[in-house]
Amino acid sequence: MQLSRNKELCKDCSQECIADCPLSLSINSLDCIHCNPEEAPCRIACPRNAIYEVAAGILKIDPKLCNGCLECVAACPLNAISIVNGKAAKCDLCVEIGRPLCISACPKGNLKLVQSEKELKRIEELLGWQKIFPSIKAEIAKSSENKIVKETNGRLRYIVDIPNLTLQEAKLIREAITSFREFKNKDIEKFMKEYCLKHMIKLQREQKEYLLKIIEAECFGNSVLETILNDENIEEISVIGIGKRNPVLVYHRNFGWIETNIYIASEKGIVNLANRFARTVGRRLTMQHPKLNATLKDGSRLSAAAKQISFFGPTFTIRLFKQRITKPKQLIENGTISKEAMAFLWLAMETDASILIAGNTGSGKTTMLNCLFRFVPKDERIIVVEETPELNIPHKHQIKLVTAENLKIGMQELITETLRMRPDRIIVGEIRSREEISAFIDTMLAGQGKGSYATFHALTAEEAVKRFRRHGILEIDVASIDLIIVMKRWTKIDRETNARKELRRVMEICELNKNAEVRKIFEYNFAKDKLEKVGKSRRILKKVKATFGFKEKEFWNEIKKRAERIDECN
Repeated sequence: MQLSRNKELCKDCSQECIADCPLSLSINSLDCIHCNPEEAPCRIACPRNAIYEVAAGILKIDPKLCNGCLECVAACPLNAISIVNGKAAKCDLCVEIGRPLCISACPKGNLKLVQSEKELKRIEELLGWQKIFPSIKAEIAKSSENKIVKETNGRLRYIVDIPNLTLQEAKLIREAITSFREFKNKDIEKFMKEYCLKHMIKLQREQKEYLLKIIEAECFGNSVLETILNDENIEEISVIGIGKRNPVLVYHRNFGWIETNIYIASEKGIVNLANRFARTVGRRLTMQHPKLNATLKDGSRLSAAAKQISFFGPTFTIRLFKQRITKPKQLIENGTISKEAMAFLWLAMETDASILIAGNTGSGKTTMLNCLFRFVPKDERIIVVEETPELNIPHKHQIKLVTAENLKIGMQELITETLRMRPDRIIVGEIRSREEISAFIDTMLAGQGKGSYATFHALTAEEAVKRFRRHGILEIDVASIDLIIVMKRWTKIDRETNARKELRRVMEICELNKNAEVRKIFEYNFAKDKLEKVGKSRRILKKVKATFGFKEKEFWNEIKKRAERIDECN
């Protein structure tokens, strides 16, 4: 471990970095390369054995033994030993503090701590994870405590904001993890104080803050993934292997899949991390149970596999459940939908229209469903049926039913049960199988409530209808769906800069007639990146007439008025 600096940047500097040096060293002392203690010229040259190894690989000069003979000064090839009050003095990297003071004192950020591969490997062993040190070209975006940067090779990387830990800091963290595992003591500050007194370490305020944060995450949180979990822009986290070649991956809502600057060091580390998440639901990934699928208490979904069934070793993915409150205004501002189309859906939601939201994975189906319920009166009784809790509607009078695979209670049983619960509206998070689709259709045919809602995987309204029919649903029953909203997620690449951006757009809003034929009312224009009105409404118009008494002209005038009032919807 040694300090690295650009000497050119130091020429016109006031040298504030060494003003508070506890050893009163000169600027040249920062160039010490901290030779192997067994081969260090200064130690070999000292006739009084005043130079000793104060910590692993770090030498210090004992002023009581030094007589100022200058033999060590002459022996150092880098002129890195200073004379202070007639005695020799050399940089010991502030070993008592564990982090050189000059680094934080440098006004230009010119000083850096360079660690050997051996030290980095040892830190990796102690923590079970390590950082990657990419060559960064520019910062692209910042979210939470972390950021996205463009590397010199043009690749984007998600930077987890963790300091470059020294070996001494890693040892402190490891000791804390071991102690808290044994004694279950949650007083981290007290532990750190006792540890530092025992090992004669003095921590800086900033250093104490980040060490406390890391220890807390390691002992009681989710280790190095803790700050990622708090980032509202991250939708999934995936660990697909060990070592530098397999960094942790995140799915960013604007940039898609991106590599992070951290990796897990061992297969055992991956399994332990997966089990750390699963412990909240009393599940574990083991040799006897090499597959783990669980819904965590916060609604996030965990999927993990041990090496017995995963070819490249243990792996896990977490699809995060975010308590986002998405307003209609937000979807309009980010280009997902037009004002006119949102106003049309506003009117539809105030009728008894049943709506199916289709699209590919991650296209925003659930977000759209959450958003549409901003238009529903807050005093209505809502029954929600989900396999995984994802919906976050603002209604106080709501009942949530969740499937229980171990009890063999699936979506079909729960959807059927809702018919006995006198709902105003029924929401089905996602339907996939013939039984689930049939049960969803039954909620509409039963005529209970003011509408039924579900999400479904399909790329067009016509494809959704065909898939329903292939599952054995009769044409006349499919026709009970009033509206189909189709959403899509795809990557747009700039031809000049090769920059990639994830887009989510409403592709079409369609009505079904009595023969389950699709009639488009709004359709997405790729050239204009805009959702445009392409047809007239008949079915929703009829429902709006029954609800409000509007004629067709009044219907479209009302949509225009509401389009200008979208900001009021919260």
